[in-house]
Amino acid sequence: NYPDDYECWWGCKALPNVEELCPSYINYIIEDDDSVIRHWIKRGASGWRLDVADELPDEFIKKLRKAADSVAKETGAEETVILGEVWEDATNKVSYNKMRTYFTESELHSVTNYLFRKYMFEFFSGECDAETTFKRFKSLDENCPKHNFYALANMTGSHDVERIMTYMLRICGGDRNKARKTVAAYAAMMFAFPGVPVVYYGDETCVEGGTDPDNRRTYPWNNQDVEMIDWFSNLCRIRKSNRVLTDGMWNVHRCEDAFGRNNIFMLERYFENGVDAFGHELDGDNFYGSYICAIRNTGCVTQNILNNGEAVYAYGFRPNQKFAVIANGLDGMIKENYESLHNEGAAGVIISADENGVLCIPNMKHLVILVEKNEVISDDN
Repeated sequence: NYPDDYECWWGCKALPNVEELCPSYINYIIEDDDSVIRHWIKRGASGWRLDVADELPDEFIKKLRKAADSVAKETGAEETVILGEVWEDATNKVSYNKMRTYFTESELHSVTNYLFRKYMFEFFSGECDAETTFKRFKSLDENCPKHNFYALANMTGSHDVERIMTYMLRICGGDRNKARKTVAAYAAMMFAFPGVPVVYYGDETCVEGGTDPDNRRTYPWNNQDVEMIDWFSNLCRIRKSNRVLTDGMWNVHRCEDAFGRNNIFMLERYFENGVDAFGHELDGDNFYGSYICAIRNTGCVTQNILNNGEAVYAYGFRPNQKFAVIANGLDGMIKENYESLHNEGAAGVIISADENGVLCIPNMKHLVILVEKNEVISDDN
């Protein structure tokens, strides 16, 4: 009964199915001189997000990327980015009984890394301990080509999932203060982790919302959470100014709280032997040593820990390795503490590993960020 009835995506009449490999369709989207891809890249688009990439044939995605690269080269534009919406591990994704080749062929540069959000949420909720969380991330790292792993889009959320603040309120029993600080901890880890941080609008000011369409609420102009916006902004500034957070290697340290519990996830970003994670030599400018971000399982965060902190012991550091504490909890001084690392003596509290490489953080709250800078932090401090 065409044109009244036709195949459509999941029965939605506004989204008719197309034959992606039909020559006329490929010409319209990709190949023609004024195709959709070529037209918008010439006008300044820097890439494309492919919604539900699993629905697109591999051959179509390859042609799209090739055309995007070609027109960018012709016009002298920066290399374009092709990002696919994929919910699972893109390296072993099977769609319609076919193993996809997103990363093994010249298709996607990156995917929406919903796994980062899933693993972090399940750590905060107590479903997975720190060791299991590390193993999950390590498995993803081992599966991905390195350049793809370091390009994964680590998100606070999207229009397809409930808001991060709503989730944190639920696992925090409705305690808004605790939920806000858990969002801050999530953001601290997201900006420290390998990949590309992606903030869904409003998450930086703790907008609430369930699943679609409730997660599309309007932005709360004149009623923003200014402290949280500053926190996100400062994390952005630090990441942009510190190459170790974009190109550094990563590892985790075993941590225990005062009761010996494995409820702290501690990430380290670092350079080794004068090169970054891709083997590129360091130029020495703005060089910082290790960057540490540690977060607590929310179920083990008491009101006393939120306010006063509690001792934490971390293992596997160099003997007498020194760190400046630039943030302990949702600290408004993070920007000032970080920038003053350029000054003699460094900012804030200085802590040091003992001769066995054990680092004691005497009063860690729900999150802590440490920065090493040996050429600035002197023995006197």
